[in-house]
Amino acid sequence: NGNEKIAFAWGLAGIKYGPADPRPVPTIGTEAVLSVWRKQADKWRLMIVTDDPISVIQIERIAKQIDRLSNTPASRAPRVKLLAPENGLAPVRKDGESFGTFKWQFSSKPFLEFAEFDYAHGTRFIANPNGKLSAGELWNVREPWLWRVWSIAQDGDVSLSEVRTFRD
Repeated sequence: NGNEKIAFAWGLAGIKYGPADPRPVPTIGTEAVLSVWRKQADKWRLMIVTDDPISVIQIERIAKQIDRLSNTPASRAPRVKLLAPENGLAPVRKDGESFGTFKWQFSSKPFLEFAEFDYAHGTRFIANPNGKLSAGELWNVREPWLWRVWSIAQDGDVSLSEVRTFRD
């Protein structure tokens, strides 16, 4: 799914066991995998690949919106400004909240919005979180995280926020 600037591919990958040699080995199961590709200067570039179940389910839920991406030139994707927390800090829980909140704003409303959270063993890619995301939506991995926000215009133009870090 996607258009001439951005592509979302998801499907099943076979899980195999056995020694690392060129002979075929039996498949013992499958796992859902999502990859996102961006075309820049006539070359496709892999932006993310994840087997995170939340990410895959969310992309499946917005597939119809992804299908509405057009190839007609539109305005540039809205710029994204990260608001909280500051770089290097985890979001702080406020009174009455179970978890702290990541917050950002756009220069105008994007066609699609994604929050990307990366840690050593995976990526969580949240679709259309509307400018904020509870830290409760992430794994507790006790490792450093990187996060950024994607803004996508209807023609597939992408704007990425700065990258920030935090530790849970």
